[in-house]
Amino acid sequence: MKILFGNPSPLGHHFDGEKHNFAVFSDSKTRLQLNIYDEKHAQSPLCSILMNKTEDVYHVALSDLDANFTYTFGIENVEVFDPYAKKLTTSNIWGEHSFHIKSYPSYEEEFDWENVKKPSHDFSSLIIYEMHVRGFNAKSNDGTYEAIIDKIPYLKQLGINAIELLPIHAFDETQTPFPFSPSGYLLYNYWGYNSLSFFEPKRSYARKDHCPIKALKNLVKECHKNGIEVILDVVYNHTSSLSPLIHLAPSHYYLLDQNKEHTNYTGCGNTLNCNNPQCMSLILDSLRYFAENIQIDGFRFDLASIFCRTEQNQILLDPPILEAISLDPILSKCKLIAEPWDAAGFYQVGSFPSKIFAEWNGQYRDTVRQFVKGDAGKKEAFIQALIGSKSTYYGKKSPFQSINFITCHDGFTLMDLLSYNTKHNKENGEQSRDGCDWNNSWNCGVEGPSDDELVLRLREKQFCNHLVALLLSQGTPMLLMGDEIGTTHFGNNNAYCQDRNWNWFDWDDVKQKSQLLNFVKKLISLRKELSFISTKEHIEDHDLHIYNESILYGKAGSERFVAFDIFNHLFYTFNANNFPVTLKLPTCKDGYVWKVLVYTGNKIDESLYLSSEAAKIKSPVVLAPYTSLVMIQDI
Repeated sequence: MKILFGNPSPLGHHFDGEKHNFAVFSDSKTRLQLNIYDEKHAQSPLCSILMNKTEDVYHVALSDLDANFTYTFGIENVEVFDPYAKKLTTSNIWGEHSFHIKSYPSYEEEFDWENVKKPSHDFSSLIIYEMHVRGFNAKSNDGTYEAIIDKIPYLKQLGINAIELLPIHAFDETQTPFPFSPSGYLLYNYWGYNSLSFFEPKRSYARKDHCPIKALKNLVKECHKNGIEVILDVVYNHTSSLSPLIHLAPSHYYLLDQNKEHTNYTGCGNTLNCNNPQCMSLILDSLRYFAENIQIDGFRFDLASIFCRTEQNQILLDPPILEAISLDPILSKCKLIAEPWDAAGFYQVGSFPSKIFAEWNGQYRDTVRQFVKGDAGKKEAFIQALIGSKSTYYGKKSPFQSINFITCHDGFTLMDLLSYNTKHNKENGEQSRDGCDWNNSWNCGVEGPSDDELVLRLREKQFCNHLVALLLSQGTPMLLMGDEIGTTHFGNNNAYCQDRNWNWFDWDDVKQKSQLLNFVKKLISLRKELSFISTKEHIEDHDLHIYNESILYGKAGSERFVAFDIFNHLFYTFNANNFPVTLKLPTCKDGYVWKVLVYTGNKIDESLYLSSEAAKIKSPVVLAPYTSLVMIQDI
């Protein structure tokens, strides 16, 4: 083995066919060393080599080195893995802690993409399904990338054309503040919002002895074959305390306070300094790797408002990292979705400073929840939500840059939203101090499970009402995994640590709750048929007609009643009162009649209509309590 001076660029390990180059950024004043390990007997290094330094990059090159090795960097009596390594010695067994993590060399392995192209759907046609890789198949299979491939037919039948995967960057699920629940269950960092590395796909999400990079590529390829895009939920706002960045260059990679302590704008500590040139470069390199090498279609940025923070706790109006992403020839073509807030109270829904980013619309979620359960004073905001959140985004962004959702991984499931007034998080080990207290939920009369037929029928109607609002409103809808079959977490609205059967998709429920599932399938299919839904511009005032008391027989209930039509063609009405209301329908154009598309006052298996004589409806119309009616003018 020959030791050579090496190059400071690019960072990480690179092999040119003759020599292995190693480079790592660090502001350490103590000279770093490269430790080379035998891949099979990795208890102690075969050799330790002092690295050369060019500015703040340590580097060295080796030739005549056996191809099978692992390596670490030694810094001030600590060994760390390479933050640019694509493959690490992390465990391939879920729930097993990884000790003394080392890096594998980054050899480029050939992969046959079979000339499969990205689907490249327009946002206006997207139906996003937020999914946890392990949770989607842990109950029926092995909770892996490969297992998702087996369920692609299910996703297609449901009508999904984009899956959004909760974090798949390497993380340590055993790193959790509370090891056991009060009832004795092991607790984990199940969601994975605590990245160790921004380059290695989580190894235990691949089947044993399978390469995680190849397994993820196969999933992406098979999804693309079936017209399904893959979006990654990425966490570039903080890192795990086990990250090598903490030792290598904390002042460059992290936002530190005046005492050089880590700030906490994320609720998890270790906030990244995203606009520092070195940290920004790492994030961009990670994004490009997944977009180009793994063919990922887009990214949802967790707590993206961190991108706007500075070391002095100031807010940047034009953050360099957002400009860099927007101008990048690879990344600018991806679907980019911001969670436009952070855990320290910075809230940017409607004002996230990048025109090409879509936004998770938390205002949409809150408004729909409030109106559908019958809160007063929300009718105007509810109408705006259904027409692409015009009051929030008009003149700023397309309506389809509003990612509409009622539920997501963080909070109640849809069925729990209708079954619990308060959170029930004792099993998280924090005495229910964790999780949001402001849920805009309503238990429909009974807290938790119920055998009361009236309560169950009301919950069924409200289940349908929420989904009618979500799937028939302008904007890009996102459905939470399992909501289509009425998944319950038994009132736990912060199931980040729960790796157990009620936090996994229950494939038995696909048959047992087929009526719920069929309703969602038909509603998604209906959405795709309605031309209004795919309109890429905001609805102008002259194309929107809002009906107030004039349409009602009597003024009772008008505060919790909404009726409007679009283009004098598509008619929406929601009755969020606890009593029926009677209304007279607007006059149709000559030769046209009103036909019902969906009415949630009927039983769920009879609530959606086909184009038939049975769908025709005449004035007056009586809407039952807590129901929605959508009609269209037809011949």
